Amino acid sequence: MPHTATLTDLLFHLIRMPTVTTDHATNRAALDWVEEQLHDLPLEFKHYSHHSYPSLVATTPAVLDKKNPRLWLVGHMDVVPGENNQYDPEIVDGRLIGRGAADMKFAIACFIRLLQELGSDLASYDIGLILTSDEEQGGINGAGWLVDAGYRGQAVLIPDGGLNWAMETGAKGLACWTLEATGESVHASTNWKGVNALDRLIDFIRVFQTNAVAEPCGDPLHAHHTINLGILNGGTVSNKVPDKASAEIDIRLGAGQSIDTTRAWIQAAAEVVPGIKASLNVSNDPYMIPQDGAVKLFREIALELTDHALPGLISNGASDARFFAAHGIPAVLARPQGGNQHGPGEWVDVADLELYYTVMHRFVRAWAGPKP
Repeated sequence: MPHTATLTDLLFHLIRMPTVTTDHATNRAALDWVEEQLHDLPLEFKHYSHHSYPSLVATTPAVLDKKNPRLWLVGHMDVVPGENNQYDPEIVDGRLIGRGAADMKFAIACFIRLLQELGSDLASYDIGLILTSDEEQGGINGAGWLVDAGYRGQAVLIPDGGLNWAMETGAKGLACWTLEATGESVHASTNWKGVNALDRLIDFIRVFQTNAVAEPCGDPLHAHHTINLGILNGGTVSNKVPDKASAEIDIRLGAGQSIDTTRAWIQAAAEVVPGIKASLNVSNDPYMIPQDGAVKLFREIALELTDHALPGLISNGASDARFFAAHGIPAVLARPQGGNQHGPGEWVDVADLELYYTVMHRFVRAWAGPKP
């Protein structure tokens, strides 16, 4: 691969690595590959692993405090599982299609090319790179752990939100609960003698879901909270009453709500259907991102080079930006045209990706480059 690779070459290679979040070995190999592309540049690399989730951090000599550069380039290598053919990228009608194309390997390709193009000049840039491997499962062992360890910086560029030239100004909160029920197992032919843990759990979930907002809600932005039953497990055979059952629920919280809101819903459901154990796995309250400084500069450059005004939006999802936003650190979240994240046919527009890269390059030079 040439010293300065094309975005499509880089993105093709990244997509061909099936870096599903739980595959630590493949994610580690992918991070090693990124380091190989940058090995002859003035960068100091550090490898981390927290609860087996690998991360890669790199900083330039200009970063005096290695945990606090003027700018972090932040991305996650991991993707959600896909069919085998989704790891075989292709370009169709100007769209580069493949798992992770939009979420968010296009950004890693941009980071690599940017650092390569800066070359030896990179030594004078106050900049660092953070790549993690657990964002699709909450990010607490990657960006969350690194931020807790003191990796903060003055601003972060994290193109994991604001699709199609919008700028993410904040995001809903997140609460993921695991629910567990116990019962008494007997033969299914005499089920009245036992207690069906699945039935008990389903009853609890039905009560809990009364807190959901009915669709269609009438709000095109769906700024309200949402409740999703993602996993339901219980039983081993049909002719036996299950004595154990579990479920996982994903809740996205709108403005004015908090993790305590979901705790109140859990308690209210428990008064109707007792005996359910509830454990909070991942959580963060709704948050807003400071819009001054780096964010303002990125907007100005994008408008100048593309005529895109980058309208603000509140994300229905969550990203690793929340860990930085909790410390008041501005996070730039905007992406080129793309779609179908987590679905078949995930894509990013090739021409628009080049345009986005031009904006990113100008922004990095202006924000983190050497000052005259």
